[in-house]
Amino acid sequence: MGADFLSATWWTTTEVKEPTDDQIRQALDQITRADCIAQVIGDIDETDEFEHETVQFMRDLESQGRLSVRGVVETLVSMWREFFESLRGRDVGWQIYYGGQDGVVLRQYLTGGMSWGDPPTEAFSLWSDLWTITEDLAPGACAELGVFFSPFMAATRGNS
Repeated sequence: MGADFLSATWWTTTEVKEPTDDQIRQALDQITRADCIAQVIGDIDETDEFEHETVQFMRDLESQGRLSVRGVVETLVSMWREFFESLRGRDVGWQIYYGGQDGVVLRQYLTGGMSWGDPPTEAFSLWSDLWTITEDLAPGACAELGVFFSPFMAATRGNS
């Protein structure tokens, strides 16, 4: 029985400041457009439309009686707030990369560890769910907020 090493990385420029809730809502604005309402509320069971994490997110909101466009947006705002707070957590490391000729300075936030089927850290679980759900429902919102996700990597380690 082996374990997987899982890691998740978010990148941002050092100029990006933590957005306000209103700035997060603005980045998620496309969810509130009329053509998204039917997609968000009506297609909850269409698993080919959304990733597994997004369908589970919608089902959780439905079971709480909060499945509406406003419920989706406000829950995502809360998740984004939790994300920015997680960057200061003890299970997250960061490093700075100084750019070459263009002078761009990047900050990389990392989390991860060994996994035997469960997420290795709380931040890892939040980050991967947040990325998937946001990109499913509001493509481009992460970039608008100035953060970019590098999908996690898994390296299987065999029996030793």
